[in-house]
Amino acid sequence: MSVADLDVAISHGPGLRWALLGPFLNLHFSGGVGGIGHTLEHLGPPIEEWWADLGHAPLNEATRKKIEQGVNEELSSYDDADLKAKRDQLLITLLEAKKAVGKLP
Repeated sequence: MSVADLDVAISHGPGLRWALLGPFLNLHFSGGVGGIGHTLEHLGPPIEEWWADLGHAPLNEATRKKIEQGVNEELSSYDDADLKAKRDQLLITLLEAKKAVGKLP
């Protein structure tokens, strides 16, 4: 899995919901009628196993270089200024949409 794959997975997956309500409220709604309690009861143990399986991942020189190389590859066909401008416009549009819907937690 590449840096670009991870960016796409988050920005087109949970990141969309996190921009609206945040991780805990989204977990709450994922739990259905039982809310976050149900989610934690049923997914908590497997999540802990996944975390333990990850082991220790130090941010050493090799890891930093791999991340930097991955980001540079991901951005190789984009103009930084244009990408930042598009991001900022989308953020403004998102904020305007959230304001139009009314207060969220």
